[in-house]
Amino acid sequence: MTRTQSSQSLGNDVGSGWLEQLEQATRNRSHELWELPDTMTDPFASTRSRLQATLESYRFSTDARSLIEWATMQTGLNDPLTKYTRQELEQAFPRFARDRDQHLSSLVRQIKRNGNAAVLNETLQATRQPAARTALAKAIRN
Repeated sequence: MTRTQSSQSLGNDVGSGWLEQLEQATRNRSHELWELPDTMTDPFASTRSRLQATLESYRFSTDARSLIEWATMQTGLNDPLTKYTRQELEQAFPRFARDRDQHLSSLVRQIKRNGNAAVLNETLQATRQPAARTALAKAIRN
């Protein structure tokens, strides 16, 4: 019987070793970087508000300042570099952007299915951020 098995059989929850705990913490912390915010995905929010929140996220890019602003929004930290390296941010942003693009396409399909194409056209005309306009126009075409 190993020490862990022995401790668990005695009712002491020693749990996993420190290395496994560190791996788990790393997995959990990187997940928050690419997870889409609730403002984009909340099923109780209107599709229009989820669409608007999704389009607002197109202001972020891989530019150094923008990347930090994005990470601040994602994590809620004043300085995300206290928790993540610049390389981790640079690696996580493309995944976030991919998931955001897929989410936008899904929202557009849902709005079309509900017969609210006029909402899409209104939103496209009102959107001033170039990357958001381009992404929305592409999603509408597909």
